[in-house]
Amino acid sequence: MPEIRIDDLGIATVADPDASLPGYLLQTLRLAIAPGGAQQLAAQLDRPLRDVDIAQVRGGLLVKENAGVGNGALEWNVSGGANAALEVWNEPGATVLGAQKFGPKSDLTVPAKGAYVSFSLRGQVTGGPSAASGDLTFGVTAGASIEAAYYHPLSANTTLKDGLSAGLSGFVLPGDLEDLGKLPTKAAASVRGSGKIKFSVSGSLSTVANPLAVNIPAIDRPLGVKAGASVGFEAAAAYFGEYEIRVVGLSKRRVSLGLYRGAGASFDISISASAGVSAGIGGTDLASAIIGALAGKPKLDRDFFLQAGLSDERIDDLQSTVKAAVDRKLAASLELGFGGLSAGGPAFLFTIDLDALDAASSRAVRQALDGDFRAITAADDFAGVRLERSIAHDSVKQSSRLRLNLFGIFNYDSLFEMLRKGREVYDPASGEIFFLDEATANRRQSWIDNTRQISSERVARLMADTVLISLSFAASAESKESLSVEHWYFEYQRKANAGALKDHFDAAAALGLEADDTAEQLRKARFGRLALLAETSYDGPTARGIFLDAGGKARSRSYFETAGRRAVTLLEGGDDADAARAILGSDDEVFGAISVAGSHQAAMAELSKVRIGGESIPVTVREAIYADYLAIAWWADAMSALAAKLSQLNALRQTLPGNVTPDAVNAFRKQRKELQDCLAGVVSRTKPMFGEPWGLVALFLASGGRAAAHVRITSDEFQFERSRGWS
Repeated sequence: MPEIRIDDLGIATVADPDASLPGYLLQTLRLAIAPGGAQQLAAQLDRPLRDVDIAQVRGGLLVKENAGVGNGALEWNVSGGANAALEVWNEPGATVLGAQKFGPKSDLTVPAKGAYVSFSLRGQVTGGPSAASGDLTFGVTAGASIEAAYYHPLSANTTLKDGLSAGLSGFVLPGDLEDLGKLPTKAAASVRGSGKIKFSVSGSLSTVANPLAVNIPAIDRPLGVKAGASVGFEAAAAYFGEYEIRVVGLSKRRVSLGLYRGAGASFDISISASAGVSAGIGGTDLASAIIGALAGKPKLDRDFFLQAGLSDERIDDLQSTVKAAVDRKLAASLELGFGGLSAGGPAFLFTIDLDALDAASSRAVRQALDGDFRAITAADDFAGVRLERSIAHDSVKQSSRLRLNLFGIFNYDSLFEMLRKGREVYDPASGEIFFLDEATANRRQSWIDNTRQISSERVARLMADTVLISLSFAASAESKESLSVEHWYFEYQRKANAGALKDHFDAAAALGLEADDTAEQLRKARFGRLALLAETSYDGPTARGIFLDAGGKARSRSYFETAGRRAVTLLEGGDDADAARAILGSDDEVFGAISVAGSHQAAMAELSKVRIGGESIPVTVREAIYADYLAIAWWADAMSALAAKLSQLNALRQTLPGNVTPDAVNAFRKQRKELQDCLAGVVSRTKPMFGEPWGLVALFLASGGRAAAHVRITSDEFQFERSRGWS
């Protein structure tokens, strides 16, 4: 068997049946102490580990000659040079693995009267045929660096020389089940590198219908959609990036197996989902399962869609778009989940009883050591394997609500008629699905790319316009059903900053969902991936309260102006960088001066006179303030005009005899047409700001804060979630 030698110190491995790395070496591995360290280390060789000066021992090792690692054939090269290291721990209670750059602090600590010696070895994975088998590559990409480390527990009375010899002789490389059985209690072995880790995800999606009107329909008909039905799914996923596979000995032939991602390293996620067998549609077609849940018909198949009048091409489009949307929704959630791992815990963690494994679980563990976690993450009842943690399961819980936005559903006799004539698209940031009626699909054709995606910016605009129409419809008391309208805003950033996080907390506070420790979260946050989901929901009475007071009288322009100004104050007032923008809400004199200025030039002149903290407002901020003013003025004009039309329409309805259908009355049809025309005019002049959090907050404030609300902020450090009246 090839040896591992440190010739400078006269140390060589001895035959050890519990070792695994020496058995995988294709040549003797010759090491030397890095320049400047040999004399200091040699002087302490006969000391017991408890008395070793750690600062003088810790350091690099030089590989004197090229060596190879493999299971019978070369799988990775160890080149001559500084590709090895050693370290010693001798302070009771010291955390051994916490010093690593992967994952959190572990429970592998130095016991009383104990010590640890560790060695690490770096190499490069080859691209040869044996590497494809994955025996010792652990999923690391061919050509990439790979590092194996071993942490060996010892008595504090052991001499440094004997400790180094024992650590090298017992070096466990976790290439197979037999290697895991060689791991002593409280020893650890790990492999680090960059590559592809495959894993499985399963769960259920709770479908929620969000019916949205694109105009006030002439005929009130039942929607024919259900809410709350769940759709099971299964997915094959992959993590691409830097990771560590770590094994810790818990007791004799009982170990933990964990997967960690590289702290601070970039990564990507891919996923491909299909409907679970429980959906009753063959276990593959997500669109059939989701549409079936929405329509209350759980066993839809292709023949049903064909009989409903959808062409083969339309069915294919429907299936591919729904699948792409669900895949993106799950991927975004997994990205945020993996992104937070640098601050806490492994992606996957299992406790393995090696003596209790059967053929299936043995195969699953072997595959996991090769970087393929699909089998071990797919089953909950493997013999001898207990799942302790799964970031995939945790992430799915956060994305289990699948909202189906139905644009123009009120204009169709059935959901299937809408599907036959319309089109479906999705938001590539959130994975939200939009079923567009024919008119909207045609009008917004230029917004939709050839992959059936619609940009997040345009999604926000489309949602804002349609929510306003839907709230008007709900407030008009025409719907026979209990209509609930959801308004949401989603923002996802791969590389955020402190300002973005502060803005998200401001949005939560504006909805009455304050964080108790905003300042603390901002102080300690690292800024990587960051997402905001802000949602509000309006039932009929709440929607009516936006436009009409308790007596049915239209809200005034000043009512909406106050709500719009208050939204700016809440979203901007707490931010030092943009505090000047809050002046529109906090200073009546400034707002009044801009209101009567009459032109952009005159408004800029008025703003040039304003001083905040003795300083004038920069020109760019003045422009932003004026843009905010225009949005508030538009908002107040538009909402008060809609309120007046709704008040007239509802007043007329109340004068009609109970046996008279309102649509049969010419005066009623005329007023409804005026409301439709008013809405069309408002939508055509919508300001971009209405599609941002300001629009969502302004509507919420106009409801008197009575709308249900939910906020979730997810970052690489934490998740903040709060709601009121949300289900």
